[in-house]
Amino acid sequence: MKKKNFTGTKEFHNASKVFIYNPKTPYERANHTFDMLGCLVNLLCPNCINSDIDYLEENIIHLEEMAKKFFLQINIFKDLEALYFESGEKSTKLLVERIKISYKIIIKRFLEYYNKKTLKYAISHEYLYKTTQLKHIIYNTRAEIINTMIEIQNFEKLYLQKKTATKKLPPPQQLIIPDNILNELKRLNYIEKVEAYPLKWLESKSLLAYFVDVANDKLNLKKGQKRQIKLFEEMFNETGLTGCINEYKNKTGQLPQGYKDIDKLFM
Repeated sequence: MKKKNFTGTKEFHNASKVFIYNPKTPYERANHTFDMLGCLVNLLCPNCINSDIDYLEENIIHLEEMAKKFFLQINIFKDLEALYFESGEKSTKLLVERIKISYKIIIKRFLEYYNKKTLKYAISHEYLYKTTQLKHIIYNTRAEIINTMIEIQNFEKLYLQKKTATKKLPPPQQLIIPDNILNELKRLNYIEKVEAYPLKWLESKSLLAYFVDVANDKLNLKKGQKRQIKLFEEMFNETGLTGCINEYKNKTGQLPQGYKDIDKLFM
């Protein structure tokens, strides 16, 4: 039986061309960042059929090279800042607005893949994550999407917020935490508002630390053995969560009050 062609072959070849390009100016670098990010998302959101994953795994070395170049090169805040001082506010605002339109498309595609049935279908049929390398590239790319979004918001707040009304990007928690968990946290009165950023945690700090600890495991957010703590500290405007986790894990051995409610969220 003839093997089905990979539906993303065209995207893979286009991505190869994009990643070879070497931008010179701040404007080109900012555009190139999002071109690379778009290419990675196109490659890492397959149609969940066996031949798609096989194709990615057969080309895992090239895919890793692309991803590593992207992770090393990305610094959207610095690129936008350089453009702001080189070309002025008007050019920067136009580029930011164009980038945000493209970024919403990237976010939508990634959210649809990770938060809906497509991902569960892929996992249950063993079509996803056959190699550790592919799994790490997907999770690291998701982390960079979140970080890039935060950098855009920080740049706008510092340079553009007072002078122009810009369309808001979704709050970062919607990329990290599935909607059903956010809504349940609100129902339990653990957070004040689902859409607020930063989120306001209404229970103990130790329980928040436990939530972050469990979320890292259940939502596959860790990079290797390292937990993503800083993202959650920014999300909840808190500090010292690592210390709280160490407290109940390595010192007292006693889980915080309310931990059973947190466990149920991820069942």
